[in-house]
Amino acid sequence: MPAHRGFLQERFASGLFVVSGRRVPWTGGVIVAQGTREDVEAAVADDPFTRAGVADTEIVEFEPLFGAIRPSADSSS
Repeated sequence: MPAHRGFLQERFASGLFVVSGRRVPWTGGVIVAQGTREDVEAAVADDPFTRAGVADTEIVEFEPLFGAIRPSADSSS
């Protein structure tokens, strides 16, 4: 898990990942990314969970119609 969290922190710092969290019920996670499909595919391939074969991944592209993702006051946690 520490390697995966480090991976996430690096991608957030680069601006590729925007928000992430656990699914409810906890059957995995969701990551919202912004960038090219190629950049997202490369990041997924580099995820320690993917490399270890412990995560199934699916990239879903979408076009946002409403709303915006803004950093929350407690985004440092």
